[in-house]
Amino acid sequence: MPGVTEIPTEIWQDIITQACTDGGLTGRSLALTSTFFRSQSMSPRFHSVALYSLKQLEAFMSSLSAQPIGCTPRIEHLCLSFANEPIKPPRKIWRIYSGMTQEVRQEYREQQKKDWASWTARFRTCSIPLLTLVAPTLRTLCVIEDGIAPLPLHIPCALPKLQELSWMGLIEAFKVPNPTVLPALKRVHFLHYNDILPPLPSIVVASSSLTHLRISDVTYTDDRLLGALAGVLGVPSTLHELCDIFQDGDNGHTCKVVRSPVLPHLQRVIVHAVPPSGGGWCGSDFVGWDDVIPDLQVLAKYCERHLEGLHILAMARVSRHNFSYPERLRNDWMDRVQGGSGCWVETEEDEAKLEIYEDDPSESSDEGGRFFD
Repeated sequence: MPGVTEIPTEIWQDIITQACTDGGLTGRSLALTSTFFRSQSMSPRFHSVALYSLKQLEAFMSSLSAQPIGCTPRIEHLCLSFANEPIKPPRKIWRIYSGMTQEVRQEYREQQKKDWASWTARFRTCSIPLLTLVAPTLRTLCVIEDGIAPLPLHIPCALPKLQELSWMGLIEAFKVPNPTVLPALKRVHFLHYNDILPPLPSIVVASSSLTHLRISDVTYTDDRLLGALAGVLGVPSTLHELCDIFQDGDNGHTCKVVRSPVLPHLQRVIVHAVPPSGGGWCGSDFVGWDDVIPDLQVLAKYCERHLEGLHILAMARVSRHNFSYPERLRNDWMDRVQGGSGCWVETEEDEAKLEIYEDDPSESSDEGGRFFD
């Protein structure tokens, strides 16, 4: 039986690449095993990389500078998460302000501005070289911003092989994208973050090669989503028009629908909506919520009838008490790296299975999967 050193390098690199799908843990472990495996894994151990803070990003870029000359890491999957940065303002900042004088409050704001400027400069110093490095090989990208808005991420060059993009929060790079930067983009998943922004980010509308689109955390206030989706699909944007065409179809009339050239290859749309926790301001009902899912389901039925090859899944999932969006987004990204379906579920039952956590006492009940936060 041949020893490990007798197995061709090409085979070892293929094995190591297939093993390094967990964001870097396996790659680091291999590098520490022995001099032989450190040498064999020099490039393939960077197959997937997950960084969870600015400090980790800086340390990673520093470690790359220490790599031997001629060794170029081949990063195909990248996750950047900044959910626990110390620069984030407290969620209940009003409690801090309430104990301050006007003068102290002003000093606090000025210090925040200085800290943010310093953080931004450090971030750009690392993120731009990193994206430049991964540009030729990157296939999936996940970016998580939670309270550092907007994240000053910029794409310095084209990412010709990027096929899947997911993000949470406000990301500067995705506000006004250049279509030529992401020519191969096929799947986009984002969490709806701000009702002031368009319901469909510019990067979605500009990606004509898109085949899969998922929008998560849609709330009762997102009443513009129906019109936005209808617009990019080239179908009527009002329920009145949709229902009229349903009636025409039921009476035997033929309704020809020409798909919009905006997203001509779109095959699947998933809308994950979260109902309000109960009661509006002063006890009033959330009037808008009652129409969100039914309206989208009408659109889904219309598209399945008149647009061949397009399927829309609209589902409402009640907030889950022990759920973390950054964690879910990262897990979905890692599942995709490992060949799984990730967030691209076929049915609401599939979604319910992804929502089960070991510490949830209701996971064994029929209603356990109905909670999602």
